[in-house]
Amino acid sequence: MEASNDLPVHRAASDSRITLFATSHCLTVSPVMAAEQIATIDAISHGRVGLNVVAGWFAKEPAMFGVRALDHDARYAYSEEWLDVLLRLRDGDDDIDHRGTWLSVENGYSQPGPVQLPHPPIMNAAFSARGHRLAARYADLSFVSAFDAAGARAKVDEIRRVAAGFGREQSVWMAASVVCADTDREAQALLARWSNVDADEVAVRNAIDWTTGGTKMPDEQHRHLARALATTMAGYPLVGTADRIAAQVAELSAAGVDGVALTWMNDEHGVPRFIADVLPTAQRDRVRRPATQQARGRRHHEGRRKPEPAALPVTETDRGTRRGPRR
Repeated sequence: MEASNDLPVHRAASDSRITLFATSHCLTVSPVMAAEQIATIDAISHGRVGLNVVAGWFAKEPAMFGVRALDHDARYAYSEEWLDVLLRLRDGDDDIDHRGTWLSVENGYSQPGPVQLPHPPIMNAAFSARGHRLAARYADLSFVSAFDAAGARAKVDEIRRVAAGFGREQSVWMAASVVCADTDREAQALLARWSNVDADEVAVRNAIDWTTGGTKMPDEQHRHLARALATTMAGYPLVGTADRIAAQVAELSAAGVDGVALTWMNDEHGVPRFIADVLPTAQRDRVRRPATQQARGRRHHEGRRKPEPAALPVTETDRGTRRGPRR
């Protein structure tokens, strides 16, 4: 929840339809504090909030808080213990004591509890096998990554198989980037311009170094990743005319993907066009429910652990400008 906690609070008080997700970095936020904060936002929003749990991979972030850096597997072990404490706080009325490998809580409690029972949905966007085990065990909504529908199907099947081993179901989403134009050729030309002419090479290099932690990779793989970051921030590419993009979303739905978090290179231009040109086709083809039906579905499912999506929902995230991380 960090600094981003302010936005969900304000949006929750001023909006009546949007479901909000606040992010908590396990290494820098106490699970007791996170439980208190998410319950408060849940009350303000009347049950329209979820918690995005981040294990942390970017070494600069924990260092800012004076937190000792952990290796990959240790971060997920820490996050699992963190979630155990959070869920104990949420699932019972009694005070809790916890003495674990990483955390210590004495007479911990969080009251009043959230509106959604037993607790607001938990999201996790890990992409490693170890991260998928955490998501399958604890999260209600997880993310997978792929660059084609067949790859998406394989990732969806795998994480649902792992979740079934824990006796759980899983809502699976993907991050995608939309490049919509009047023709497929124009959309491809935009990708070429962004990767060859307009690319911020320093930002792309930083993004690769921060994401991979300095891991060496073959030159061809590095070039592919650099192009993907410069054009779609390495999200699933939804590229072409409005009809083609609607068909690509339908392919993801058929592959078992429950929702997509969308970005645009220019959201001021891209979002209105997506709403005007892509959504009507997706709704006509029953890939996505109209917003009014989704709102009714949320009211019907209020108080349940995980809504059961009848069609692919879409959410938007703002990439802002293409000038990515430079520090």
